[in-house]
Amino acid sequence: MTKTESISWPMAVLVTLGGPVAVGAALGLPFGPRALLTEAAVVPAVVLGLTLLMVPALYIGTSLLGVAPPAGAAVTTVGCALRASGTVLLGLAAPTAFLLATTTDPRVVRCLAVVVVAASVLCGLRILYLSMFHSRGTHLRALPVFVAWAFVCGAIGARLLTSTLPGS
Repeated sequence: MTKTESISWPMAVLVTLGGPVAVGAALGLPFGPRALLTEAAVVPAVVLGLTLLMVPALYIGTSLLGVAPPAGAAVTTVGCALRASGTVLLGLAAPTAFLLATTTDPRVVRCLAVVVVAASVLCGLRILYLSMFHSRGTHLRALPVFVAWAFVCGAIGARLLTSTLPGS
């Protein structure tokens, strides 16, 4: 596992949830207060819900190959990856709101939503992969399963995200 700075549990939860909430609010900004509140709830639900549904599949797949880390380490690693993704989203929330402040075109919102969330998810996936497999020397055997799993997660997440945006 990679060495990261330790922060308190409540702060980690705030960062993990705060990023998706802030970006969700920015994505709802062009469509009024109701959409702002709705998207502020939907984006974290998509991110966390998809994580809860798909991480067991990754663990099972890597277990079948014999490269899965211990369950406790896997849970800690997923938490670190979610925190990293939330941190990136917190950093991108203000620029996203700035770019969306003058548009009401749903296509622009959808495009920006996919780019912003994909950027944060890619950062989280990198942390997840390196923490779970690279330090244990099993990264090459786990790579095909991880890439397939990440692709399926990305496709499902993009579909969920774009279908919940206003104007979809």
